[in-house]
Amino acid sequence: MINTYNESSLHRALKLLYAQKTGGLTEQKSGPFIADVLSPSGVTEIQTKNVSALKSKIEYFISQKIPVNVVHPIVREKTIITLSSSGELLSKRKSPNEETLYSLPKELTGIYNLLTKELFTLTILDTSVIEIRRKTEQKSQLVNKSRRFLKDWLPEDKKLKEILSQKILKTKEDYKNLLPKGINENFTIPDIQKGIIDYKMAELNKKSLSQKLKKGSYKEARLLIWLLEKMQILYKSGSKGKSRLYSINQ
Repeated sequence: MINTYNESSLHRALKLLYAQKTGGLTEQKSGPFIADVLSPSGVTEIQTKNVSALKSKIEYFISQKIPVNVVHPIVREKTIITLSSSGELLSKRKSPNEETLYSLPKELTGIYNLLTKELFTLTILDTSVIEIRRKTEQKSQLVNKSRRFLKDWLPEDKKLKEILSQKILKTKEDYKNLLPKGINENFTIPDIQKGIIDYKMAELNKKSLSQKLKKGSYKEARLLIWLLEKMQILYKSGSKGKSRLYSINQ
């Protein structure tokens, strides 16, 4: 097979699902690129991380008047299975890390100018997945050298358990609706952070969030405002103390 080296089961399952949905074929050459799925309705690309890495592909397909749908799974629920080096089951547990819609902006910073192009669609899937890890005799680094601290396991696979929900993002109105409900006409990053925290508590069924998650929510709020400002959905409208005020372009 072309272009499937190190492909996860999650990626493969979604690719086959969308090939069936669209009546397309997988791993098809189109110009200088290999499309995950090529169908009469256009191209579907499955991207589990760093959607911005598809920028050149998206630009090419749009330049050729080919509609492109990028499907990005957000891991709402994750079960971690750890195996020994010989393949024996060591543990099975639910991960405390749960992604939400507000995990999305960091994936889009490199393609903000493409998000509302007429031929582009972003499909967000809330998913439940199983991650398989294998213990190593020594603490190990990942292939991409991204670990700050070495760990005694390596990821082996990620499998799709269930698609929980779907959200389509295509227009400026769709992206504007990423803002938390109930914000004032003029708002700050901490206002958006509070809205994200409230959303997470409701969606994840939590009474409170840890300091780590609260800090993460501030980063998510900052990135969301950055993204929407770049898309000219928001603009700086003034200041409130030491904080900048933002408003929605009407």
